[in-house]
Amino acid sequence: MKKIIALILCVVSIFVLSVAVSAESSPVADKVYAVTTIVPEKSADISDNVKPATVNVNEGSTFTVTAPATIEKDGKTVDFTGFKVYKNAAATGTAADTEGKVIPLANGLVEAVKGTDYDIVKGSLTETTVEIKPYTDVVVVATYKDVVIDPTTGAVTVQPESPKTGSATAICFAIVALAAAAVTFGAKKQSVR
Repeated sequence: MKKIIALILCVVSIFVLSVAVSAESSPVADKVYAVTTIVPEKSADISDNVKPATVNVNEGSTFTVTAPATIEKDGKTVDFTGFKVYKNAAATGTAADTEGKVIPLANGLVEAVKGTDYDIVKGSLTETTVEIKPYTDVVVVATYKDVVIDPTTGAVTVQPESPKTGSATAICFAIVALAAAAVTFGAKKQSVR
């Protein structure tokens, strides 16, 4: 009798365990990425800030961004040079092997990596229209010659010119003077002993 009860309990436990194994997976909502674009309006003077626009894109979806070929900056026509794609420094993307190798900007963004954080479906970053598939939250900024658009605020500044460097002779003289002082100081220490 004990053997029959043990056999029945084994069969019942097998049937009970098979229910959990054959259960269907719970549905999972699509991941949603926040995509922020900072693109000036057509024929607008961008002396003021460019307003960032944020849209949500479901995982597996793409978005298209278009920028004007030229803009006005303080009454001058400025040509489009391309798009830059940024991500939050904490974002991981699909294969975060580049994390820690890039220095975040002051606003906490880093340049996104093509193939890791996004892919280009149609067009290129140097064309005025590009279709992008994001793998993380991204910020897409239109860039124009000699104009810097902040990827967080949209604040516009003119690209500063590099300061002129001084003569290398003064630097060489300073290094020689410091070396001579170090040798003299070392020689005095030796003679005191």
